[in-house]
Amino acid sequence: MSDGTNSPEIKSTTESTQKRFKQEDALQLPQIAEEVRNMTPEQIATRIQALNRQVERHKGHSAKDSLTKLFSRKTFEEILKKGFKESRRDPKTKKISLKLMDIDDFGKFNKKYGTNVGDQVLGLVGETINQNIREGDYAGRWGGEELVVYTEQPETREQPEERLRSAIEGIDLGEGINDKITVSIGTTESYEEDKYEDFFNRASSAVIVAKALGKNRIVNAEKTNFGTIYHDQNSGKKYTAVVSGKEIKSIQEIV
Repeated sequence: MSDGTNSPEIKSTTESTQKRFKQEDALQLPQIAEEVRNMTPEQIATRIQALNRQVERHKGHSAKDSLTKLFSRKTFEEILKKGFKESRRDPKTKKISLKLMDIDDFGKFNKKYGTNVGDQVLGLVGETINQNIREGDYAGRWGGEELVVYTEQPETREQPEERLRSAIEGIDLGEGINDKITVSIGTTESYEEDKYEDFFNRASSAVIVAKALGKNRIVNAEKTNFGTIYHDQNSGKKYTAVVSGKEIKSIQEIV
C-alpha cells in the first residue's frame, strides 16, 4: 500500500518547494516526507498549504523592512491583496482580518532622545509584533510608524489585538528613557460585499477613531446595515464617525 509520498501531486509540490526554499530550509524536506507517511489526503492538503505559506514568507525575506524586520509595504500589500482575492471565493465563511497600528506620538522619541532611539523603538515594536502573532499571520511596515498585521483565520476566543497592545506597552527602552511606547490599533474583518478598498479603509478609519478617543486603545470597525460602527474595546463603548482622509469630521457615542 502506498504511503502517499510518491504520488505525483506530493512529489511535484516537494520538488517545487525545494527549489524555492533557501538551502538550509531544503534540508527539512526529508523530515516533511516522513511526516506525511501516515497522513490522510486531507491532512496532506493542509500540510501543503502550510508549506506554501512558509514559501511566501521566504519569498519576502529580500523585501523586509530594515528597521522592523517586518515585510515591506510592497511585499505585504501583495500578500494582503492575494489573500483578500482568495477570500472572495467563499466570502461568507472564509474570513480574513486586518490590524493597522500607529505608534502614538512617535515624534517625541526622535525629538527628546534622538533618531537612534526612534529607530530603536521601531525595531523593538517590530520584534514584539513578530513574537506575538500566530504562525501563518503576516506583519508589515506600512510606512513611517504605521504597522500592519493580516490574519487569514481570525481568532474568536482570544484577543490578539490586546495581546499586541499590552506587549508593546511593556517594552523597556532602557535607562534614562521614561516614555512608554503605546499604539493605537484599528481592526476589521472582511464582509461578504466588501471590495478591497472597503476592507482596508475600514481598518484605517478605525485607527483614526482610536487616536481621537485618546490613543493607546483598540477600535474594531464593524460593518452594519446602518453603516460602520466603531467599537472601543477598552471602554466597551460604540461610536459612529465621519472620517475623511486622516481626519475625523464628527464622532458620536451610541447610547
